[in-house]
This record gives sequence, structure tokens and C-alpha cells, in this order.
Amino acid sequence: MVFSQWGTWALTERKERKLAEAAEEKFLELQKKKKGQSVSLVERMNLRKGKDLMQKIFTGWIASLSQYHLIREIEETAQVRFDAIQNEIDQLREQLEDKIDDLEDVQEELVESQKRHVLLKDKIAHMNESHNGLLKGFDDLVLQSDL
Repeated sequence: MVFSQWGTWALTERKERKLAEAAEEKFLELQKKKKGQSVSLVERMNLRKGKDLMQKIFTGWIASLSQYHLIREIEETAQVRFDAIQNEIDQLREQLEDKIDDLEDVQEELVESQKRHVLLKDKIAHMNESHNGLLKGFDDLVLQSDL
């Protein structure tokens, strides 16, 4: 009886060990599977983060490129306006120089006219004196002839 109980116990122990080993193997398999799934999940999350980061980088790069083109367009427009204003300033300078030359010519003509005026005034005064002298001489002649 002891032997039979021992035999039964040994068989039961062997079955339990096999069941424990099978359960252990299943547990390890399941653990590996879960570990693989969690690694896969972490990898997917990292991949997603990497994709999000790349998307943000490309979005930023596109925005930067867009701003660069906008700045270039503004600079070109400003340069065109600046050139137009510069041309206008140059034309106004030329006109001003022409007006200054015309003014200097008019001033010279005025000075010459004033000089001529003084000369003419002097000649007219001299002519009036001569005329008055002639008239006086003529009146004297007429008076002498009447006598």
C-alpha cells in the first residue's frame, strides 16, 4: 500500500510537474508575445513620433520657404519703387538745375537791363539838356531877329 500510494503520488507529482512546466512554457510564450507586442507598440509610437516630427519639420520648412518667397517679392517690389523714386528725384534735380540756370540768366539780363536803363537815362538827360540848349539858342535867335 505504501508503494502504491508512493506510486500514485509520484505519478501525480510527475503530472503536476509537467502541467507546471507546460504552464511555465505557456507563461513564457505569452510573456514573450506580450513583450513583442509592447515592443511593437513602442516602436509604432516612436515611428509615429518620428513621422509627426518629420511632418512638423516639413511644414516648418514649407512655411519658411513661403516666407522667403514673400520677402523676396516684397524686396523686389520695394526695389522697383525705390528705383522709380530715385529716377523721379534725378529728374527733379535736373529740372531744378535748369530752373537755377534760367534764374541766373534772368538775373544777368536784369543786371544788364539796369545798366542799360541807367545809360539810357543819362543819354536822355543829356539829350534833354542839348534840346533845351538848342531851344534856348533858337529862342535867342528868334528874339534877335525880331529886333
